Amino acid sequence: MCAKCWASQAKVSQFALKPGETHWDWRFSTNNQAKMFNVIFNADWRVQSTAITEDTHHDSKR
Repeated sequence: MCAKCWASQAKVSQFALKPGETHWDWRFSTNNQAKMFNVIFNADWRVQSTAITEDTHHDSKR
């Protein structure tokens, strides 16, 4: 499935030291824990890497 077909991402980042890379992050929760699904695309929109990390910006008091 192409990256442009996915649901809206929570955050899109590009970094000057990594030209051609685009980082997309999606928020989700599992077992009441806030997580982020992270994908790094190259300039051709091919997936370079993926990761699941803790959502450090999640407010646990919500």
